[in-house]
Parts: sequence; C-alpha cells; structure tokens
Amino acid sequence: MGRLTLNMLLSFAKFEREVTAERIRDKIAASKARGHVDGRRTAAGLCARWSHAHDVDEHAQLIRDLFRRYLSVGNVRLLKEQLDEDGIGVPERITLSGRSMGGVPFTRGQIYKILANPIYLGEIHHKEKVHDGLHDAIVEREVWDEVQAKLASNAQGTQRAATVRSPSLPAGKVFGVAGEPLVATHACKGRVRYRYYVSRSLQHQANARGRGMRIPAKDLEGAVIARSAEALDDPLALTSELELDIDTSTFSLMLSSATSLAAKVRKKDRRAIRDLVERVEVYSGELRIALCG
Repeated sequence: MGRLTLNMLLSFAKFEREVTAERIRDKIAASKARGHVDGRRTAAGLCARWSHAHDVDEHAQLIRDLFRRYLSVGNVRLLKEQLDEDGIGVPERITLSGRSMGGVPFTRGQIYKILANPIYLGEIHHKEKVHDGLHDAIVEREVWDEVQAKLASNAQGTQRAATVRSPSLPAGKVFGVAGEPLVATHACKGRVRYRYYVSRSLQHQANARGRGMRIPAKDLEGAVIARSAEALDDPLALTSELELDIDTSTFSLMLSSATSLAAKVRKKDRRAIRDLVERVEVYSGELRIALCG
C-alpha cells in the first residue's frame, strides 16, 4: 500500500508540474502576442523594455551605430576589433540588487545576438510568429534587411575577400584524378599557417598512403592566376578558340574589359577569379583550367 500511495502522489505532482509549465508557456505566448517585451535585458545588457528615459537615446544610438558599422565593415570580427580600438563596450548598469554589470568590451557572441535581435526592429518573434511590439523601433527596416542578408551571406562562407586573411581562391572548383574534388585545408606549425588542396579521400586521413593528391595552395593558386591572366592578355586567341564573330567596335570593348580583368586577377581579386575560373583539373604533371564563357 505504501508503494501504491507513493506512486499516486508522484503522478499527481508530475501532473501539477506539467499544468503549471503549460500555463506559463501560454502566458508568455499571450504576452508576446500583445507586443510586450519580457523583463529580461538583451544580450548586451541594453534595455529591451525602454523603461528608463535616460537609457533610450544612449542605447538607441549605440544600437544604430553597431548596425551602421557592421554594414560598413561587413564582418563581426572586424567590427569587434573596431569597437575595441574605439573604446566602445557594453554600457555599465546597476541592477536592482545594487550589483554593477557591463562596462566591458563586447564579445562576438553579443554582437551577433544584437544584430539578429528583432526587438530593435519593433517586433516580437515567438515560435515562428511575428508580433508588433508596443515599443518603438530604433532600427529602420531597410537597414535591418541589409544586415540580415549580410549575416546570412557570411554564414554561408561567401564573405568578402577583404575580411579573409588567407582566402582559398578557387576553393570548390578544383578536381583531381577521376574527378575527385580537392578540398581546401590547412595545417599550422607554430604561428605559420600552411594551406593545401587535398583529395577528399585523404582529408581526414593525415597519415594516408597511396592514391590521392596533396598540393600546396600557393603553388596551385599561383599557376591558376598566371595562366588565367595570360589567357586574358591575348583576347584574340580567346575569340578564335571560342569561335566568336566579333566586329571591330565590340572587339575594342572586349580588349578593354580583358585588360581590366587580367589586372584584377593578378592582384588576386577573389571575386574576379571565382567569376572567371569555372573548373581546375589537376593531373600528374598537367594542369587544366576551364574559364567561364
């Protein structure tokens, strides 16, 4: 009987906890649907409720500045470095209990959360639903959309070359024997970083023997840049190879464009190289480069 009674009491306790949790979830959902921001502060400690008049202008200006700076530099790492150089950090605040918080440099995680927080747009997001907040927006819709697009673009690995210290220029377009992709990778020795293009089958096998390729990235990229630029230096040969029928005026324009593009390729312009090079095939003693038509 004792065990039966205990099981019944535990079942009632579990049911009570589940009912309480469900009521709390419903209350939160209803509050957000009405546009209320919860009492917690945002990732950077900035006032989400805008309850203190003296906080509004100061915090709003800081948030707008973060969004503008990100659009300018296009990279969270560079933005953090810029903020640290300018001495801009998380605003210091005193909690109700008297504890001091903030007054420290921003972390990259905090910056990411701020840039992706829809509260600053005047919206409340909850479980894939969007509600209009009761607070005023401090970031314009156009600026918000640009920042979200850039964040998504950088997350997919297409950030600008200016933000990449050692970009693998033709990454994803290099293939070896039997069409096996060569993956861009690197190894570090001390403070020196060595980049390679390695056969996919060897990528996770550091001591693998036998078939597969491992080519220094500097050598491969240097050859791709040199051969591509040389091809652009002779647009007449390219025209003949492509069997194009071009009149004098068009050829003059093409010559000017080819010269400009060749200069960008020699300067290792990542976007120009990736737009120009369609496929690189590496064989024993031979390198084949297919350019986009």
